[in-house]
Amino acid sequence: MFRTSSLSVITLHVLLWVVSTSSVNAQAVCNSDHADGLSEYTTMYNQWTRAFQQETQSTFGVQPSYCQTTTNGNPRVRKDLSKWTDVEFDKLVAAMFIMHTVTMPAGQILYGSSFRPYDYFVAKHTAASTDIRGDQAHYGSHFMMWHKAYLLEFENSLLAIDASLKAMPYIDHTNVDSLADAFRPERFGNRVSPPPQGLTGKFQGWTIFPMNTSIWSNVYAPYLNDTSTVQYTGNVKNNLFVGEDNAYPYQAIVRYDNSAPVYDTVTKPSYYIACVFQPSYVDWFQCTEFGLLFPHALHAIVHFFMGGNFNPLNSAPGLDLSISPMDPTFMFMHANVERNFGTWQSHHSNLRSMNWTFPSYGFAALVPSDTESMGRYVTKEYYYGSGFEDLLSSSFGFTDRQLDIQAHQDPDELWTNADVMCRLDLFSGAAPYKYDTYSYNKLASNHPLEAMAVNERDYAIPLLVNVK
Repeated sequence: MFRTSSLSVITLHVLLWVVSTSSVNAQAVCNSDHADGLSEYTTMYNQWTRAFQQETQSTFGVQPSYCQTTTNGNPRVRKDLSKWTDVEFDKLVAAMFIMHTVTMPAGQILYGSSFRPYDYFVAKHTAASTDIRGDQAHYGSHFMMWHKAYLLEFENSLLAIDASLKAMPYIDHTNVDSLADAFRPERFGNRVSPPPQGLTGKFQGWTIFPMNTSIWSNVYAPYLNDTSTVQYTGNVKNNLFVGEDNAYPYQAIVRYDNSAPVYDTVTKPSYYIACVFQPSYVDWFQCTEFGLLFPHALHAIVHFFMGGNFNPLNSAPGLDLSISPMDPTFMFMHANVERNFGTWQSHHSNLRSMNWTFPSYGFAALVPSDTESMGRYVTKEYYYGSGFEDLLSSSFGFTDRQLDIQAHQDPDELWTNADVMCRLDLFSGAAPYKYDTYSYNKLASNHPLEAMAVNERDYAIPLLVNVK
């Protein structure tokens, strides 16, 4: 067995980005001559795309009966952070610092059973992303389901501390005005936060947890249902709770400057709209993860935005998949990805009876392998955790008790992808929350993606490679 390596995945993604940007014409990339060593990554991308398209023809999961009837009469509303006052934001900061400094036992005494310390969420993300069966939170059909549950558990903890927050916000990272509002001194501070001081703004002093607190072995081991599936050891060299391949030396959270034009590209609404007009759930995932030209994709770009310069030997926390939630913007930018999924659902209501075309056997782009040639990963259409009825990250998953939702007779029964798709469905109103809007900023009338909005028979965006 080989342990999954988050930095190996990101390394592969960066090389894919190099391939994608080696030509102005995306379609010409697959036909152009590449430098030695890069063609295999184009082949890899081609294999992913073939697998995704094949999966769209598979049988969709059987819809549980409760999907048709479960509704939530008074869902809370997640609003764009730019609509929050500075006073409201200060309350959010205070609640997150409480999560950052108060232990689980003490916090649950003070704030109730929904309280979670922030390191709990980092550890949960690490457990999922380093699972030896394959990443249980990314790179497949389970991606959105896992993150929907994850964001809800985080939101429940915030509200346990301060109910006046009403709901967590989101950062519309495809809107330049929303980003400008988020990264000002009264909020998250400077977008670029170099070492050694790290973050500015209201999260100055927000740090990575040192491993000498035994967070992993002593505090979170009881939550692991199967410790054989997670073999995270941490960064022993620097004694920090970061990815085990990462030589990041600082306890402060930093965001390096961007060598790639990430800041300029992250704000383009076309990335949001392109995913809305995908014809199936599989295509929606492909759009959010790989987009028109990697890393210019709705989800992938978030990590490059948080991380800045890519350096496999010194990767900023936001670009270290194991601990990326350590960047305090993580939850709110990922909420915008979920909002995009809700927007996609609103444009494809006819697909609800087919479980939004979630393939019954799921699909997975990356799985651990015994070969090093592809960064320890090979293409495969399925591994446990990506199927519709599979448990979500069964080693460290989600239960009724953790999500404050009664879905099973046993409150400690682990949730499946199907449970999340049904119980946290934004379209039907089943979820205990909703977003303030599922609209998007209009593009120029002559923009090809805006034309798609008019003629939805032409949903699909151009792919990086031709699939035959």
